[in-house]
Amino acid sequence: MSQRKNTDTTSPARAKRAGIASVRFFMKGTSIYCKIGVNNDYATEFVVERNLRAVNWAQKLQKMLDDSPESMLLNEQLALIKFEVKSAEYLLKRQGKNLTAKALKAAYLESHGQKKPEPEPIQEPPKRPTFLECFRVFYDKKSTKKRKPITDRTRESYWRYKKNLEKYWAYLRIKHLYADQITHEWAEKYLDWLIDERSFTNDYANNNVQLVKSVLQMAEDTGFITRNPLKGFKLHNEDNYDTTHLTMAEVERMATIDFSALPIHPDSAQSLREEADCFVFTCFTAQHHSDLQRRDFELYVHPHDGRTWIRDRRVKTGTPYTLPLHPIALQLIEKYGGIEKLPVKAAAKRNTRLKQIAAFCGLDIKLSTKIGRKTFANYAVNTQRMRFETVAAILGHKTTKFVKHYARITEESIAAEYKF
Repeated sequence: MSQRKNTDTTSPARAKRAGIASVRFFMKGTSIYCKIGVNNDYATEFVVERNLRAVNWAQKLQKMLDDSPESMLLNEQLALIKFEVKSAEYLLKRQGKNLTAKALKAAYLESHGQKKPEPEPIQEPPKRPTFLECFRVFYDKKSTKKRKPITDRTRESYWRYKKNLEKYWAYLRIKHLYADQITHEWAEKYLDWLIDERSFTNDYANNNVQLVKSVLQMAEDTGFITRNPLKGFKLHNEDNYDTTHLTMAEVERMATIDFSALPIHPDSAQSLREEADCFVFTCFTAQHHSDLQRRDFELYVHPHDGRTWIRDRRVKTGTPYTLPLHPIALQLIEKYGGIEKLPVKAAAKRNTRLKQIAAFCGLDIKLSTKIGRKTFANYAVNTQRMRFETVAAILGHKTTKFVKHYARITEESIAAEYKF
């Protein structure tokens, strides 16, 4: 009996190799490019990100090595691209289509609203951008702005607000949040979730939604989206601002507590003492953490009153300020051998230690670096009877609009001034 010949000329090795997709990223100049390939046959590359300032790109590892917010966000985007290319590969296979590099790239781009990819490696905004894509446009423009660039503290705030939004996505069990889904009704529900489910204050919840508004407005201004769906949405303040602060008695308790007498390691006691000193210094000088960390101050003897004054520009606003140094602040400068030697740590470490200090001092307050500035504002307004204009100038504000976020007039202050 004659045997039928096998007419399949494809070798087993070649059949095994069929349809092996890959995604590679590489840096060219200051931009990150992506190449999609099948069996080492690659389609034309396209731009993932332009104008990168960081140089910590590891080609072998296919990611940024530093832990800056920009690099973390870029690494997330690269991981998402790999996932979406893999999804496009599965789709082509389910549809029974021939898997080639060109077809896979086209399927990936089509999933982003681009039916016909451009032959040149240029970045076109998708027809239905996600909020994350809008956020990248916003963040990149803010980060690369030469005039009044954003501070590290502001970058951290943007990052926290984005993380809160991602938690809301998880709560809603959605994979992508598209820009056109963010309606006025959506914003109201997000505010309710931030306040009711996450127990955030009204002010903090407003800050989160304000970032969403700002991102969408810049996306509209740059043509990334055709219309800002949150235009006209108003955030309402309760006029019940969080002015949590320490009393002068509590500040004195923090300044005099002997941490070395507590049942803790001597190194921990020293760290807590140093942090307490930095916090007390803030209570009498209104220093923002970023200002205190930079320590680029000028001390001088005022020609009119003979006291030692401090002056500088606020890091966040660039607004100049000046004020005489309180005797307690001067003592701390002398203790450490100069204002530039104050033991200021990173914000996260400071806030962790401040919570420990609050526990040891018996303070029923969620202590943070911000409380120091609010303590100064309340001391200035209610004890020193300083005008709001003066307090605003010291805080680094150009108007008195935001003083109410730091201090409110107390009944004791009213009683002291209203006499009959």
